Amino acid sequence: MNTAERIYYEVKCLPDGLADRVLDFVLFLEQRHEVGKAIQETDTEQGDIPVLDTREWRFNREQANAR
Repeated sequence: MNTAERIYYEVKCLPDGLADRVLDFVLFLEQRHEVGKAIQETDTEQGDIPVLDTREWRFNREQANAR
């Protein structure tokens, strides 16, 4: 199990409110480290997973902390 699969496994067990916080944190890390995509296309058994393009997203720390 690679890191992304482990994160998915852990997050899918969380309530939606906490999973939203994890997503906010991931988007924050992408912006801070200038990563282009939250989910990169991979050759997996689940080929129907949508690819999320976040290159134009900007993380707002105040909005995330308000949740």
